[in-house]
Amino acid sequence: SRDSGHVVIRPPQPVGERFEGSAEEWHMDGLVGAGEEYPFSLLVGVALSDWSAPNTGNFTVYPRSHHYLHPLMSKFGLHAIMTPPLKPEIGKHLGPPVELCCRAGDVFFVHPKVAHLGGQNWSQTSRYAVFFRIRSCDLARVRSAWSGTCWDDLEGVPLGASE
Repeated sequence: SRDSGHVVIRPPQPVGERFEGSAEEWHMDGLVGAGEEYPFSLLVGVALSDWSAPNTGNFTVYPRSHHYLHPLMSKFGLHAIMTPPLKPEIGKHLGPPVELCCRAGDVFFVHPKVAHLGGQNWSQTSRYAVFFRIRSCDLARVRSAWSGTCWDDLEGVPLGASE
């Protein structure tokens, strides 16, 4: 269901062989069904196994891509930027991807508009992770944030605030 976590298993593959599919291409989460948008506030990942070296099925991000993708999403919509002809052109501007290296129990937080993908697993073991898409109960606020600025839905600590 959209409101629960999901476990992602990336089984080993022969070294050098590329597993192709939608998760292996850069994407942003938030589309369900026939292009319906499912906005959320934060992607939370938990490593359930060790993937502490490259090419072990690592969750892979395009750092700072949300700054580039957000204005495009606001202008064209998520479905449009995730499909041709825009997606291949956008991909040329994302910069190099970075594989996250994690140990079992590590938690990582990802802005919902960061481009990411599932990395190739050329190790001997499957990679296990669970992902949660966190969103406010105030769906109108979340939807507004998806068309406002990158940060509208994420409340932070004011500068100068003490703990």
